[in-house]
Amino acid sequence: MTRTTAAYPSARMPSDWEARLRASPMTHPQPISIRLGWLFQIKPQVKLGVMLQPPGIPLRQKVNVLSQGFVNDNRDTSMAGLTEAYFVDGKVNANLPIPLELEASVEYFPAENVLLALDASFHGPVRSSQRVELGQPDVPIGGLFFDNDTRRLPTGNVAVAGEFGIHRRVTIQTGFFTDFSSAVKIPDNPDRYYNPRINRFGGTLSLGVHASGISLAVGSTVVYGRGDATGVVLDTANLALDYTRTQATSRAVYFHVTGVTGAAKEEQGEETDDAATAE
Repeated sequence: MTRTTAAYPSARMPSDWEARLRASPMTHPQPISIRLGWLFQIKPQVKLGVMLQPPGIPLRQKVNVLSQGFVNDNRDTSMAGLTEAYFVDGKVNANLPIPLELEASVEYFPAENVLLALDASFHGPVRSSQRVELGQPDVPIGGLFFDNDTRRLPTGNVAVAGEFGIHRRVTIQTGFFTDFSSAVKIPDNPDRYYNPRINRFGGTLSLGVHASGISLAVGSTVVYGRGDATGVVLDTANLALDYTRTQATSRAVYFHVTGVTGAAKEEQGEETDDAATAE
């Protein structure tokens, strides 16, 4: 009987190649994270907002981990081996840094029923370190698809949005945004697993209706991305594996419906109060 309770950090398959190990950290860190914000009224129709978040200071460097392994019963060579899964719970030391973040937003009202907005954000780099501490007793961590490096590259993203009132009770919201990856570049011949590095672009469009005390918005968001990912090449003849860099494409379409009750009534009440004041 073969019991597998350890990760395989090298690119060599174990003698019992059916054995696997998977770890899923469930993070609950307790860092000190401070956000500072400023809001400026540049002109009556222009607002500027700035947010600064310095790198976080972690207080608790522990995460819960659920690891899965397999026991292969191959004592009777005349029969097919029996494989049973088992799970191991535990807590391990972790390193979950929070990077520097800087964000600036501008709102512009060129007309009474038109709002234009621009948002730009920057995330600072993260130095290389172990995300979780490997080799801790009785809590196996690792596997074929586990990147334990905390290193991240500096990343900037932008978002542009607009809201247009086409009727007293009907509005259209649209926008475009980027979601660039902070993952490090995957080398041509990787010797370990790397997180995917996929840069994404997205657009959104929704229609809002405000009537009878209800505000309802129906829309869709489309996201497309291209980049690189890490694949595994298995040599069954030699019971060995290697990693390779491969191109990756990401496509996603989301449909969303949101609603608020009472908004139209409050708006109608404000209009009534304004009319009474004018009289």
